[in-house]
Amino acid sequence: MSTSESEERLIAYLLGELPESENARIEEQYLASDASFATLMAIEAELYDAYAGDLLSPERRRFFEQRFLATREQRWQLEFSRTLLNVPPPKQRGSWIRLLWPGVAVIAAVAAALVVALVLWRPAKPLLEPQVAPQISAARPQVVIPLELGSGITRDGGEEPTVKLPSNSDLLRITAKGDHDLPSSWSAVLRKPEGTEVWRSDVIRRVAGNSKSATVEIPAGPLSSGHYILTLYAPTQNGASGEVADYAFRVQKP
Repeated sequence: MSTSESEERLIAYLLGELPESENARIEEQYLASDASFATLMAIEAELYDAYAGDLLSPERRRFFEQRFLATREQRWQLEFSRTLLNVPPPKQRGSWIRLLWPGVAVIAAVAAALVVALVLWRPAKPLLEPQVAPQISAARPQVVIPLELGSGITRDGGEEPTVKLPSNSDLLRITAKGDHDLPSSWSAVLRKPEGTEVWRSDVIRRVAGNSKSATVEIPAGPLSSGHYILTLYAPTQNGASGEVADYAFRVQKP
């Protein structure tokens, strides 16, 4: 898998291999506009392709699994990449499909749609019916639980907000509100009150059209009943990460 120097830098950023100072420079460069952010997301898509094609080193496969296979949506993205790999690539081995041949993804999607249409149009054989039925019944929409948090909760002495997570919850979606305009991008860390880190993300963005709110999506699986503190960090002028705001809340699970 050959990549340019700039692509390799972004891959290292997404996999958490860079120091905080370098992360801050990348976030300032690539998260400042929608176009730059789209470039970063394209590299992330290429990581899914590389993992599906077994092109990552063992260490990078481990980093990828920790960061990009935590939610149902991420696992669906991996399955999509595996589908793309069934399309015969050009003769150059190791090239990245989405970056060097952007039309391949579109062609694959159209081909997949045609295959589905043909399957639905043709009469199904009786022997296939028992196999198809369980797949349809097993599919379900993702269960997302919303939680809205105001600023300064951990310091005002008030009662902590409580969110109830059903046993089938997939995602806790937190809208964190601030008193002042927030930076365009930052990182988030979720900890227990004693300091144990539960979850983190290095790519958090403001709510569209609202410079004082952020959306933080946390996988519900690792969360247990108890108290949590969510802290937002932003890069400072010297390259370090400074605290933007923190929020306390309590989780209740069956």
